[in-house]
Amino acid sequence: MMRSFDNLASVYSILERTLFWNQLERARAHGLQAFDPETTQRALALGDGDGRFSAIALKRNPRLRIDSVDSSPAMLNQATKRIEQLGPDVRNRFQPIQADAREHSFERNDYDVVVAQFFLDCFSSEDANRLLERAGKALRPEGTLVYADFTARSGKRLHRWIVKLLYSLFRLTTDIESRTLPKLAWPYSLKLDKEKRWNEGLIVSEIRRKRAS
Repeated sequence: MMRSFDNLASVYSILERTLFWNQLERARAHGLQAFDPETTQRALALGDGDGRFSAIALKRNPRLRIDSVDSSPAMLNQATKRIEQLGPDVRNRFQPIQADAREHSFERNDYDVVVAQFFLDCFSSEDANRLLERAGKALRPEGTLVYADFTARSGKRLHRWIVKLLYSLFRLTTDIESRTLPKLAWPYSLKLDKEKRWNEGLIVSEIRRKRAS
């Protein structure tokens, strides 16, 4: 079996809930605060997987359009099917893009929101920080970056073991290269606006706003 995130597309949500109940869903939902249903917004979703977050965001925000970049065609297919169930108007506001985010070109100052949830942990520190820099440049002034992921900042031994186990599981089935959580160096332009944590700090969700200048 070739290792790829395609292998998890049909079972990812089940696996996630088995391991973490609804904590990852709650972390994602925290990022919905970045959207305004009264205004026209354009968002870039990086590694949204099976599209659960995009589906909710599009349904709640009738003027929102999302470009969803994912390297897995099976994940994008799952996302597209999920969003098609919400009707043609919602589907027409969702653009799936199969690409490696490290290689995909983002226009400067093009998006109101960039979403990177449980995505940067797939990369080395160098690649993750380069993606953060590019995501910041893709945001319009006062735009927001929505971030959620695992973190080892709590220093708890149990958390370190959980993260180690997760990487071992994903390396068995996917083409993930990283073995540890990346050390993120947040660009100065992305100022922390809101933060919430779950599972005694293991899971974090942040909303960061791009400085006007």
